[in-house]
Amino acid sequence: MNTVNLEQAILKELEQNPVLEQVEPEEPQEILKEENAVDDMDAPIEDIYSDTSTYYFEQEKTEMPVPDRHSFLEDIIERLQDSGLSDTDQEIAETILWNTNERGYLDTDLFLIANGFDLEEEDIEPILRTVQKMHPKGLASRNLQECLTIQLEDEPESLSYKIVTACFDDFMHKRYEKIQSRLKCSTNELHKAVEQVSHLNPRPGEGYTDRFQTVIPDVIVR
Repeated sequence: MNTVNLEQAILKELEQNPVLEQVEPEEPQEILKEENAVDDMDAPIEDIYSDTSTYYFEQEKTEMPVPDRHSFLEDIIERLQDSGLSDTDQEIAETILWNTNERGYLDTDLFLIANGFDLEEEDIEPILRTVQKMHPKGLASRNLQECLTIQLEDEPESLSYKIVTACFDDFMHKRYEKIQSRLKCSTNELHKAVEQVSHLNPRPGEGYTDRFQTVIPDVIVR
């Protein structure tokens, strides 16, 4: 599968989230004209996630055969067994995994999975978080913002984390001057942060698309 660029991920997010509105990027302000950083900051978002931004999935595929879908999920399930989950929590975690789509996102409402175990949604949120922290990080995320946030959560004080958590809509619409104003950062700092975000993986299931073609129930219940 070709490397997925950020523009495609954003368009998918806009399709799935009616609250967001796609708008044209605003004209760059003077604050973004320092030195030569403006050229990079004003680049189209598709360039940020261009073929030069290679995810580890693509790197692995050049070094070894891509594991089949069963092996991919079984590997995660096996590692989950070492995470200290109870038998019931392990079963819930596996149900979450089997309800991810080809992009690696949770493909059904969490409350439906919880209902299948006679639990409330908040009861299984910690289990979802455990799954999301497994490698590849961000698997079973419910939207793009959550996926990127999980990949940055080890750096909560970083500018990249603040952009994704506090200025996500502005980031998606390339309103960089608004981000600078809100987060009080320089052009170079913003450039480095955007560069870091550009190397995150917006589709943690990428590389396994063909392995996700088997029909799976929306919710797997005991």
